[in-house]
Amino acid sequence: MEVRNTVYMYKERKHVTLHTLKDQLKTKEIVSLSTKSLATLVKNIGFKFRKDDNRRPLVERHYVALMRSMFLKKYVDNLVSSTPRPVVFLDETWIYVKGNKGKSWQNDSVKSVRKPEGYDGKRFIILHAGTENGFISGASLIFASNNKLADYRASMNSTKLEQWVTTQFFPNIPEKSLILMDNAPYHSVVLNKAPTMASRKQTIMDWLHENNVNFSTDLTKYQFLDLVKRNKPEKKYAIDELIKTHNLGFRKRLL
Repeated sequence: MEVRNTVYMYKERKHVTLHTLKDQLKTKEIVSLSTKSLATLVKNIGFKFRKDDNRRPLVERHYVALMRSMFLKKYVDNLVSSTPRPVVFLDETWIYVKGNKGKSWQNDSVKSVRKPEGYDGKRFIILHAGTENGFISGASLIFASNNKLADYRASMNSTKLEQWVTTQFFPNIPEKSLILMDNAPYHSVVLNKAPTMASRKQTIMDWLHENNVNFSTDLTKYQFLDLVKRNKPEKKYAIDELIKTHNLGFRKRLL
């Protein structure tokens, strides 16, 4: 247990290697082992030396854990209610026409790594939705991507999403559905986005005027931004408002 707790030094934002772990165990007078013996020990208690996952500590932060708990409560409340709403999931992915898995023979040279434009064939973006009973008929959208970037999300945007939602998604899902999607940028376009430090002073003043906030024109930019902060309304997302107009359900961004 002491060895396992010492491995968890990532909580202290330290880079854990066999050498740092060995020194730490020796300093704490827990155990003194050779590097080879220590490697065997940490493997035996379930650890692997692999690429760091910076998301793991993030998802356990207090506010993230709280949001996750709130979401799960709403989700479960719907499932156990006397009149549960149908749950619909939607998401996007991609595939190359020749089914390339993105693997090739490589060595340590950058020259051997295949670039995105080197993949075989055209790439297609797939957008679909489903329930516990399977995919929703008529909701499938597949289109060719002209973007060469490795991240398929560069081929998606809010315009494509809203068009699909209106023409293929809404007409084919049950009434008053509970819609769940992730937090992709095109899922989270803000309609009433507040100005930031990067905004021009006139833009900030226009925003304050549109939101019925009284102000004096001789304020500094920092004072204007403070007014924005104190009067910022709750964010309105384009897709949420679209869902509301069809009375389909509430949407909760997944973590």
